[in-house]
Amino acid sequence: MQKKRIASMTAAAVMALSSAAAVIPASADTTVAAASAFETIEASTATIKFNANGGTIVGAKKKTYKKGKTLGVLPNAKKANVVFDGWYTKKTGGKRVTYKTKLAKCTNKTFYAHYKVIDQPHLKWKWENSYDGFQYPSNYVTPYERIRYIFDKNYADWLWETNGFKYMPWGGNCFGMSSTASFNALGLNNLKTFNKKATYTKDIGLKNKSTKLKLTAGEFCEAAQQIQFNWGIQKMYDEHENKYQAIANAAKRVQKKKAKPVVIGVLDRVYGGGHALLPYKFVKGSKSDKVYVYDCNYPNEKEHYVELYKNASGAYYDFRYADFHDSYTDITYFPTATIWKVWQNRGKKAAAGMTNEERQYYGVDSKTNATIYDANGNVYATIANGDVEGGDAVQLNVLADKWIGKKMPTIVFSLPAGEYTIKSNDGSVLSASVFYNGKSVEAEGSVLSAVKGTLAVAE
Repeated sequence: MQKKRIASMTAAAVMALSSAAAVIPASADTTVAAASAFETIEASTATIKFNANGGTIVGAKKKTYKKGKTLGVLPNAKKANVVFDGWYTKKTGGKRVTYKTKLAKCTNKTFYAHYKVIDQPHLKWKWENSYDGFQYPSNYVTPYERIRYIFDKNYADWLWETNGFKYMPWGGNCFGMSSTASFNALGLNNLKTFNKKATYTKDIGLKNKSTKLKLTAGEFCEAAQQIQFNWGIQKMYDEHENKYQAIANAAKRVQKKKAKPVVIGVLDRVYGGGHALLPYKFVKGSKSDKVYVYDCNYPNEKEHYVELYKNASGAYYDFRYADFHDSYTDITYFPTATIWKVWQNRGKKAAAGMTNEERQYYGVDSKTNATIYDANGNVYATIANGDVEGGDAVQLNVLADKWIGKKMPTIVFSLPAGEYTIKSNDGSVLSASVFYNGKSVEAEGSVLSAVKGTLAVAE
């Protein structure tokens, strides 16, 4: 009964509205007559206007649309610090229209430009990692105080003396800049006085200290740079090396803001050194995928990426990252959570993250000619007049006459995991040492064996 009453009311309403429009003969079809009373003729053309929505139109600001056709060529729009993201039916929200769109009705319309922000800025400092950016002279040496800021005195002394940091010139703060940028993106550090928008640290003023950390901008990055010498971070250099899929997955999660950033390290195993980067976007391709990164050497450059090459099955097998002057042989990564843990433990013994047994690497007197053999007895590398050649061995060159009052050994580091034996070429007693906790322990005889316990550096 309820349905019939509703139907009767609807019919009555139509009849009343229709009767006001025309006199209808009794024999006519009242339904058709009612419809024809409201019928309008749709235009064959319409004017389409484009609203830049706070930006600027690049191209025609309006065009003529023909009924039943697609929109065809559309103009572009631009706006400072954002990227044009297409035309929409409303200023905010609405539906996107493209050159393929057909209008449901041929009527005059206005479409609005939408924009999107590149997802990079939330990860980066705009400071440039250069001598100019930090106002450093070319012979600047990161002071002992920065190492001591992160590590307890014993470990800081070991790094400072045994590794020759005292005489190593500044090579950049890339690890410090990348790691602290990830801290800031997560809101972990309340810096208070540092200006994140500054392009160079000189724009901030190196006298402008963080009231929380009591460090200038340069000192802050210098201190964080030392985090990579935590033993757990050092192990990651090897354990995470060339784990391409893990790096791709990390970039995807960061892009979706579902995970904390990771720091990527690209390494040069031939000539030594490396560089630290922050991934923020993943783009899939046919033969390779791209992981876009923030590179503190080029803080405003948005087209820097690590390219991951894929085989026929879609698995990654190699990578490439070229930053206009260097190419790298290996790639690794470090979770922000791990780096942050070292930062939280700064100044404490726990920040070192290693035991005395792990705290080892080895060297020979710089005047000794020797051969390094791997565990299978094969020649891995040679040392001639203090220079290391062959394998992945890299030497740390430090002035011999500055070596804590004694002869400076050639330090062999960045060796693959394993055990090695060093023999003097003339069969004489080899002047070799293993360093534990800042102390030198002389080897017995002409053979020295040591398990990997060495340091890699991202400059």
